[in-house]
Amino acid sequence: MKKALYAAFAALLLLAACDDTTGAAGAEVMPQADDVVTSTAIFNAPTRTVAADHVLINTPHTYLGCIVDPETDALTRSSFLAQYQVMDNFTMPAQSLMVTDADGLVACDSCELRLYFSSYYGDSLTTMNVRVRELDRAKVMEEGQHYYSDINPSDYVAASPRVDRTISYSIYDPTNTTSVSLGSAYYRSIRLRFPAAYGAEILRTYYAHPEYFASSYQFIRNVCPGFYVENVGGVGSLLDVEFSTLDIYYRYHATTSAGTDTTYVGMARVAATEEVLQNTSVTTQIPDGLLAESNPYTLLKSPAGAYTEMTIPVDDILGGEHATDSLNSAQLILDRYNGDEAITSPFALEAPANVLMLPKADLYTFFEQSYLPDNITSFMAQYSNGAYAFNNIALLVTTLQARRDQGAGITPADTEAQRAAKAATYAEANPDWNKVIILPVDADYTTVKTAYSSSSVLTRVRNALTLSTVRLVGGSGVSPQIRAVYSRFN
Repeated sequence: MKKALYAAFAALLLLAACDDTTGAAGAEVMPQADDVVTSTAIFNAPTRTVAADHVLINTPHTYLGCIVDPETDALTRSSFLAQYQVMDNFTMPAQSLMVTDADGLVACDSCELRLYFSSYYGDSLTTMNVRVRELDRAKVMEEGQHYYSDINPSDYVAASPRVDRTISYSIYDPTNTTSVSLGSAYYRSIRLRFPAAYGAEILRTYYAHPEYFASSYQFIRNVCPGFYVENVGGVGSLLDVEFSTLDIYYRYHATTSAGTDTTYVGMARVAATEEVLQNTSVTTQIPDGLLAESNPYTLLKSPAGAYTEMTIPVDDILGGEHATDSLNSAQLILDRYNGDEAITSPFALEAPANVLMLPKADLYTFFEQSYLPDNITSFMAQYSNGAYAFNNIALLVTTLQARRDQGAGITPADTEAQRAAKAATYAEANPDWNKVIILPVDADYTTVKTAYSSSSVLTRVRNALTLSTVRLVGGSGVSPQIRAVYSRFN
C-alpha cells in the first residue's frame, strides 16, 4: 500500500516537472513573507529666513560700489582690500640707463592704480565715489587665515598712508562709443592717479633692494602691502572687479638696432590676482520686514544677505509606522514664491543660479575646508523652471539621525522610552541638530576632455558674492514638502 502511494506521488511530481508553464515559477518558489512592499509619505519641512552675519571670502573677484535691490529694498555696499603680486623674473633696465631727476635719482613719470571690470550691476550713468589708501606693512593680511565679509579694513590700513586718493567715476565712459564701452568684450577700468613720488620710491627701492622684488611675499612686506579700495559715496552701481594693477611709468636710455641713441618709455606693473589675497568687505542691509517669520515666504539673498533655514522632520520620516522601513529616497522641491506682482525694474536681480543645502552645524567648516557637495550631507541644486530640486536627500536624513543618536548615547539595546528620553535631552541641548541651511553659492567648473567626449566637473563651491535675490514658498505659508519613498519586506 505504501509503495503504491509513493508511486502515485512520484508520478504527480513528474507531471509538474514537465509542465510547459514556467512564467510564474520564481514567484511560486519565493516565500510570500519575502515580498518587498513600497510605500510613500509626505512630510512638511518648516522654513524661516535667517540673516547671514558673515560669509567666508575666497573668491578671485572683488566688488566695489553700492546698490539697492529694487525687489527687496535691501542695500548692499562693497569695498575691498588687495595685495599685489610680483611676476616671476621681474626685471627693470640697468640703473645706469634710467632717466633721473635733478638730484640724479631714478625718476618716475607717472603712477596709477587701475581697476578692471567687464561686468557690473545697476545704472552705468550713476556717479560713484571711491577712496584708495595704502595698507600697513606692519599689519599684513596673512596666507592660511580665513577672512570673512565682516573684515575690519581699519585693522590693515596704514595710520599715515603714503597714498590717500578719492575720485568720482561712472561706469559709462564717454570717451568711447557706446557699443565699445558697454560691450562685453571691452575691459573697462577705473583709473586713480597716484603721486609720481610714490612710484619713484618703489623704483628706487628696486635698485637698492632687488631682493624685495624676488617674490610677492617680500614685495608685500617691504615695498607695497596693497590698498584698501573703499566705496565712499553714491548709490546705484556695483562693479565686479576682475583684477587691478599698479602701473609705474618711467623712461630709460637705449640704442636702436641702427645704433642710434634713444629714450624708451617703460612700465613696471604688479597686479592683484588670485595668487595673493583679495578680501571683499561687504554689508547687506535687509529691511526687518523681509526677515519676519510672519511672511509666507523665505528669502535667499547674496552677498552676505539672507539664508533659508529648514527643519528636517527626522523623527517623523524615520519613526512611527516607518521605524523599521528602509528609506529609499527623499525628494524636496523649493518653489519660487510668486505671491507679489512681478518686478519690472530693468535693474531687478536674478535668482541665485546655484544653492547649497547642508547641516547648520557644517555651515562654516564646509567653506573653510573647501569641501565639495558629497550628496550625503551636502547637496547643490540649480535654479530651473522656477524652483530648486533636491532629488534625493535620504542620506542627509539618516545621517542627521545617526549624529543625534551618537551624541545622545542611544544604543540598540535601549527601550523605546529610553531612546525617546535621550533624544529629548539631546534636542534640548542641541536645538539645531535637525536643521539645515540653504544658501546661494558660486560654482566653479572645469572642462574635462577625452578622445570621444567632454564634460564639466565641479571643482569649487564658494559663498556667492554675486548679487541675487529670490523668495521661496515657505515661512508662515505653505511649508515645503519632503516626499519619502520606503521599502520593507512583507
